[in-house]
Amino acid sequence: SEVYVGSIFALPLAGAPPPLMTKIMDAVIRRIAPGLILDLSSTSPKVIALLAGTAQTMSIDPPGSEPDMTLPEIKENVASILGDKVATKSKRKKRLGNPKKAAGYEYDTDRVYTFHTYDDAMDYGR
Repeated sequence: SEVYVGSIFALPLAGAPPPLMTKIMDAVIRRIAPGLILDLSSTSPKVIALLAGTAQTMSIDPPGSEPDMTLPEIKENVASILGDKVATKSKRKKRLGNPKKAAGYEYDTDRVYTFHTYDDAMDYGR
């Protein structure tokens, strides 16, 4: 429940919004994604969120049965381990993207977790 993904920058963003605008953006975004940490105006800006709540797809498997991670996408496979409350991608993202609800789940170190995200396709430098 405490595995995050995102970006933390060493320098302030060149075109950072003013602090008041960031505060408003943060309030709006937190209603949609309560686990998102959005800090664009500080000297060390960051955008981070709970990995299990933001991954496009997620699979939990016994060792040796995990999906081929070189494929462009993996099949969602969490319901048999985590239950019906997270049986679909949208349910998983909503539940595991909320820190209070995600706190009820733990990573089982006897299983292999595979995540597919779009982070590799993002170019934050532009």
